[in-house]
Amino acid sequence: MAGASIVRYASFPLSLILCVALSSCCQREVQARHPSPSGTKVIVVVRLNCNIGSYATEVRLQEANARDDRSRERVVASLNRSPVVQVTWVDDSSVVLFAPSGYDLHIQRRNVNGVHIDFR
Repeated sequence: MAGASIVRYASFPLSLILCVALSSCCQREVQARHPSPSGTKVIVVVRLNCNIGSYATEVRLQEANARDDRSRERVVASLNRSPVVQVTWVDDSSVVLFAPSGYDLHIQRRNVNGVHIDFR
């Protein structure tokens, strides 16, 4: 019996780690939506709260009429904590993202569906 209780208590931290790693139990809040000049695409800035005292920010590029499916393929960058990300569309095929210094910026994609993303 003692072995069963050890397994039960040991599995809780593992469940928490898996939950955070998969971000399925994270709360997501859209901070901003920035449509392209023609309105066909949109940059979406999403704040993640995984209930462990830390926040992260995802920057996504998607079609304007796409549903929010949380697909990792749409993430073009992620940042630790929750900074303000400025977005400037140059035209429908080019966008500039400004992130403040001091945040770990993880660039994941620079070209998505014909749109070049420049990070500054």
